[in-house]
Amino acid sequence: MGSTRRVIRLAWPVLVAQLATIGMMAIDTVVVGRAGTDELAALAVGASIYVSVALAFSGVLWSISPVLFCVAVGYAILGS
Repeated sequence: MGSTRRVIRLAWPVLVAQLATIGMMAIDTVVVGRAGTDELAALAVGASIYVSVALAFSGVLWSISPVLFCVAVGYAILGS
């Protein structure tokens, strides 16, 4: 049970950020949808580009962080 609580404590900011992003995109769709179909199409194109770029950068950051951790721990072990 202790490890579950630790995971939840670490994961809740990510969950909040994901829900905020989903909420922002839903509200954008509702607001822009009232303006017209051309504007809604432009929003769809922009949102798809945004999601693609965000996922690409997220993947890069997820792949770099273990390497940086290993380098930091390796230097800490060698230095002590």
